[in-house]
Amino acid sequence: MCKSHFSKVTSLIFILAMMIFVSCKWKHHQEIDSIEIADDYIDALNASDYDKLVGLFVDSIRFNEMDYIRTFSREEYRSLFQWDSVFAPTYRILNVKKAGGELHLKVSKECERINFLHEKPFVTNEIMQIKDGGIYQIDVIEYVDFNDSLWVDKREN
Repeated sequence: MCKSHFSKVTSLIFILAMMIFVSCKWKHHQEIDSIEIADDYIDALNASDYDKLVGLFVDSIRFNEMDYIRTFSREEYRSLFQWDSVFAPTYRILNVKKAGGELHLKVSKECERINFLHEKPFVTNEIMQIKDGGIYQIDVIEYVDFNDSLWVDKREN
């Protein structure tokens, strides 16, 4: 009787341990997925792959840049994407941190236009919100390295 009780307790402990293990693996997999979505987003921008890019959006996409708030349907986003793609920018994630349901990203952007007007890549801090397995919103919350006066002077000359 005691041996049977010990066997049941051992089985219960094993089942609980497996449930905890599976739960931790699932949570870790979810975190990787959101970071993979951010990486895929940057890869699609760098490849100028519109279809891959909009495939990462939930339905529409919200871009908030300081006080400037824009919401685009997938089709409306095409003109912005095409204009930006002309300059063949290179984006890089310099840092990524998961905070709740958000990704906090430090991103650099460089292209001939930026190098001419700014003389170096500009860097932003951004928050990417992912909902239902897709990008819901991207907020540029800070220009870490952007010389506005240099940009304006060179653009006007």
